[in-house]
Amino acid sequence: MQKAVLGDVIIDLLKCSNEDIRRLKQSVEKGFSCPYCSRELVLKAGTKNKAHFSHLSDCKYTFYERESEEHLQTKLLFTKWLTSQDITAHVEYQLPQIKRIADVYFESGGKKYALEIQKSPLSEREFRERTGGYLSLGTVPIWIFLGDVRVREHATVLASVMTGKNQKKLFHFDLTRKHVTFIEDIVWLTSKEVVATMIRRKLKDLSFEDMLHPANLVDSTMGKKWRAVKKRFRERGWFYFSKAERRLSILCAKKGVSVALLPSEVGWPVLGRGFKKPLFVWQAYIFMSIMAEFSPGDFFTSGDIVRLLRKNFSFNTNSHSMPQLKAYLGWLVRFGILEFSENCKENWNRYEAGQREGSQGYYEVLHIPAFSSAVEKLIHRDNMLVEEFL
Repeated sequence: MQKAVLGDVIIDLLKCSNEDIRRLKQSVEKGFSCPYCSRELVLKAGTKNKAHFSHLSDCKYTFYERESEEHLQTKLLFTKWLTSQDITAHVEYQLPQIKRIADVYFESGGKKYALEIQKSPLSEREFRERTGGYLSLGTVPIWIFLGDVRVREHATVLASVMTGKNQKKLFHFDLTRKHVTFIEDIVWLTSKEVVATMIRRKLKDLSFEDMLHPANLVDSTMGKKWRAVKKRFRERGWFYFSKAERRLSILCAKKGVSVALLPSEVGWPVLGRGFKKPLFVWQAYIFMSIMAEFSPGDFFTSGDIVRLLRKNFSFNTNSHSMPQLKAYLGWLVRFGILEFSENCKENWNRYEAGQREGSQGYYEVLHIPAFSSAVEKLIHRDNMLVEEFL
């Protein structure tokens, strides 16, 4: 931490010169205390790491978290970066209303922001609670992750600290290279693999406006990446899922195909992460449920699909998965398999479920796609649809 109390004075290392810190280190061995819990601190000012105060025992103040050297350095770098743009930034800014200390707090364009720099794994629940706390104060949290990012040909592998966060974009910082990586348009393939638009820039070449609107820096390459994803799927890169998903394998077997040979209408980019199962698996369950239950001319709602998934496959849905379910049904509408209408009453006699209270429109099955065991033919159709829709 960068602040400590000495007598009645608050010492802020960010406002101290190297000579000031050297004199403090030589002249004051004891007497520093934590401004939050009042416990004793020691000043660490060597040649290797950035000067900082450290607790001799655990801090009992609920706002405080121990931080690594990487976390500390990143916090100071971003503070300096904001200051260079004439933005007044405050390190370790106390927000007692939500029992938090923002790593970096600042205001710009009439809005309040907090940089949250995260290196250790954070649960989805804790992430939502922290984010909600900032928003309740009218403060926009910007999360900067320090976990590893590895890029493969077909996808990006995220470290555990970054996984599971149901966001439209992520920010990653590489302290060694001073690089910021913007990860946008995130489609979760598995719990750690994503396909996304990735933009990497040196921190010194970025403005705060770039961080707010990173999409302006480069065009999306989703189409090119998705072609590689679909090809890997066809080459049975996801085949091992069929072993774990026995019921899905049974559904596919009735059509005489494996999971990797499902029609091209299975496996399309849907932003975010709502289902716990991998993207190709949850879309296959939905697609095959429709194919097994309905015929051309039949009508159903998204609620009917939810009931089928829960009844036949013990497939859990939640508030995050419902938008993804509807987004995938939207893909099937675009492919001409389904047709959607918001007004169920027009087809009261044809669709009995339209009488249900709260029905949000219905889908009509227009046709059933053909199943094929020819991989080359399927890859060709995959590419045609990618060219047309992505």
